[in-house]
Amino acid sequence: QIAEEDKGDEKQQDDWVYGENIVFCRDTFFCCDHRQSAPDAQEKQLNWEEEQKRRWEMRKGLFPQLPDDAVIFGNFNQLYKIDPTTFRTWLRILAHVPNAVLWLLRFPDLGESHLRKTALDWAGAEVASRVLFTDVAPKSTHIARARVCDLVLDTPECNAHTTAADVLWSGTPLLTLPRHRYKMCSRMAASILKGVLPKSAQGKRAAEELIVGSDE
Repeated sequence: QIAEEDKGDEKQQDDWVYGENIVFCRDTFFCCDHRQSAPDAQEKQLNWEEEQKRRWEMRKGLFPQLPDDAVIFGNFNQLYKIDPTTFRTWLRILAHVPNAVLWLLRFPDLGESHLRKTALDWAGAEVASRVLFTDVAPKSTHIARARVCDLVLDTPECNAHTTAADVLWSGTPLLTLPRHRYKMCSRMAASILKGVLPKSAQGKRAAEELIVGSDE
């Protein structure tokens, strides 16, 4: 009888621990609110022609030296997320797309010199010259600048999390590789993409093109 009473006391004491209602999300547990980080979220929705004009002006302001036909690949993660296999893959992409550049952030500053040297050693001077670095921008500017990219390349070992949501909020596509099934951090961006894309034939096709199965 004493044991039963003890169990009852334990149950009563534990009742307060999970007082919240459980929310089941459709595709991803990663919930965010664009209005917290982007002051322009309340502005008038631009049509695509207006949005293209805004993107082009922003691109010219950031990279005035780039030719009009340049393709801008980008990654805004902290540089420690770029493992050697991923960086080698990105350099191979640059080698195969001669009018492309790879835009990274000085995040941290010390990483820039190491990555530049690695790019020079692995891919040569011409490819290395197309790896561009800019300073980290304030949150609201950072999200807006993602519009300048043609495609954001994710880091497979540890995906973009908040950064992936920010990029997709900007309307720029993100390419990700869920390299490890057993690591949630390697599947994060794929789940965010699935939560963003519509449940339609177009959305399914976009998911197949943006969530890839290998480095190749």
